[in-house]
Amino acid sequence: QDVAVLETGRSLKYDESMPDGRGGTRAFETFKALVNNPDGRPLGTIGITRDITRRKRAAEALLESEERYRSLFDRSLECVFLANFEGEFIDVNQAALDLLGYRREDIVGLTFASLLSEDQLALAFQTTEEIKTTGRQARSSEFRLRTKDGRQVFVETQSSLIYRNGRPYAIQGIARDMT
Repeated sequence: QDVAVLETGRSLKYDESMPDGRGGTRAFETFKALVNNPDGRPLGTIGITRDITRRKRAAEALLESEERYRSLFDRSLECVFLANFEGEFIDVNQAALDLLGYRREDIVGLTFASLLSEDQLALAFQTTEEIKTTGRQARSSEFRLRTKDGRQVFVETQSSLIYRNGRPYAIQGIARDMT
């Protein structure tokens, strides 16, 4: 790395792993820069290295957790949905798309209320308010949904709040086809 900095005159930042002496490895981040003589000629390089093992392990654990969650979300046989507080779908799994007859690009931004008949809007609003107030539904709710092709399907939902940075972000729920 020193040669590259000396030849180009540009600073360099890189990560590397090294044995820790106990059978494991440690991760390091190194920053190298060119040092010049007072007359401007290159004198050598200077480097700063810091141990980033904990940060790397935390990032790997986070990625693994995200992959587990995504797998559960995508592969669930039940309909799983994520909606904002206005009831617009942020994401749904394949089971929900199959039940409702929509493509993913069609359902994002569609509202839960647009799938309901007018007589069920009050229950949907009440359920949303309960979730926003208490963090989850005390008991499941039953809804009659209209599919893309106009059929009606009956679902039982159970939902709760999802947090981001410690603040309520969205509502995530499971809808079980009871048709």
